Amino acid sequence: MNRKHFSFLNNKKKYFFVALQVADDFAVVRNSNYKSIQGFIEEVIKSFSTAKEKYSMLVLKHHPMDRGYNHYGRFIAKLAKFYGIKDRVLYLHEVNNAKFIKNSCGAVVINSTIGFQILYYNIPIKVMGKAIYDQKGLTHQGCLDSFWENPQPVSKKLFNQLKNYLIQTCQIPGSFYGRDINELGTEENNVVIYK
Repeated sequence: MNRKHFSFLNNKKKYFFVALQVADDFAVVRNSNYKSIQGFIEEVIKSFSTAKEKYSMLVLKHHPMDRGYNHYGRFIAKLAKFYGIKDRVLYLHEVNNAKFIKNSCGAVVINSTIGFQILYYNIPIKVMGKAIYDQKGLTHQGCLDSFWENPQPVSKKLFNQLKNYLIQTCQIPGSFYGRDINELGTEENNVVIYK
């Protein structure tokens, strides 16, 4: 990626963010109609190529836990060229999710948990699989083709209601990849995690 691409990505609301998931993610296998991540990628690129707005870019981000197992660079480049948008598609690794989400004009996922972060930043999102947060008022309920032109906004109130419900009913502080829950300390300390 060259400087031109980076400067473009620093301009707010000029690109759509696509979060790729691990190839054998159970959520993809059981809660989507995709047989592969490639199928998702192709559907997104094909749809994006038909959008009337030609000023925006499509930024696909590789999942960090899939690194070393799958690489979609050649596949994405081939599709972007085939659909006539090779200069408007980027494939990135190891970037700051928060920055790219906050600067985007919308995001597309299958059903990744990054969807909660996207909603937290009040960024329109299109879910292509089944996700607990794929609800009217939170996500774009129209087809993918309509998302590029008129993404439905996120209701911050509804998102906060969902977030609080999940925290109170089925979530515990911590991370599967982070610190041991027993090291997190008192309830007062745990509140910080939810901010």
